[in-house]
Order: sequence, then C-alpha cells, then structure tokens
Amino acid sequence: QFLKYDPTHPDWPDRDRFVLSAGHGSMLLYALLHLTGYEDITIDE
Repeated sequence: QFLKYDPTHPDWPDRDRFVLSAGHGSMLLYALLHLTGYEDITIDE
C-alpha cells in the first residue's frame, strides 16, 4: 500500500527500498531508555 514494490519483478529499477539498520534501531533504544528514567546513560554504555 505504501511502498512501490512488485514481488514478481524484484529487479524493477523504480521500486522503493526499505532499509532498517542497527543504527536506526539504536536511536529508538536510547529514546526509550531516556523516557523510562535512564537519563544518565551514555552512548558508550
């Protein structure tokens, strides 16, 4: 419904691409930790 993708033509040059990397997930993790009270946590931890 939202992505332009045709599973019968996976090499279609005009298709949309979805990328979810570990970096994107870590932003959510740090935001949730902050909102739940872990305000003193650093990226190194």
